[in-house]
Amino acid sequence: MFKFGAAAVFVIVAAVLTWYFIPNDLKEVIYESQPEPPATLSWHTLQLLDYKTGTAPPPVKDLHGKRVRVPGFVVPLLDSVTVLKEFLLVPDPQACIHVPPPPPNLIVYVKLRKAIPYRNAFNPAWVSGIIYILDTQSQFGTASWRMDGIKIAPYQP
Repeated sequence: MFKFGAAAVFVIVAAVLTWYFIPNDLKEVIYESQPEPPATLSWHTLQLLDYKTGTAPPPVKDLHGKRVRVPGFVVPLLDSVTVLKEFLLVPDPQACIHVPPPPPNLIVYVKLRKAIPYRNAFNPAWVSGIIYILDTQSQFGTASWRMDGIKIAPYQP
């Protein structure tokens, strides 16, 4: 037979009663296993930002601080061939390799929250994260967009 101490019984009873009194709408939040998928952005939408004046129509302005995913090509910013932490995401595989670079509103500077092995970087790729309207300089040009990168995955239309 199992022997429970008074403290163990108290903890179990308290946990059951606490769960019983949590409102059902809060239980749904607790049970939510997947966050809402990120909004998919097209390069056409990103291009609506006027990089010369910094103005954007309301739907583009509303992207600032939102969780999104963008398809594109990865241009590493560091010479490391073992890990990838920072890169530019561009719409074309030839971008940033030839002069001149694409316009700033067609470049997303991405800094991954966690470096990944370089072999896990894909071209083309889906990059997910929190996007900001924020100019960032690099040796390949200026980016009008900055992303706090959460995930990189192979591109599949």
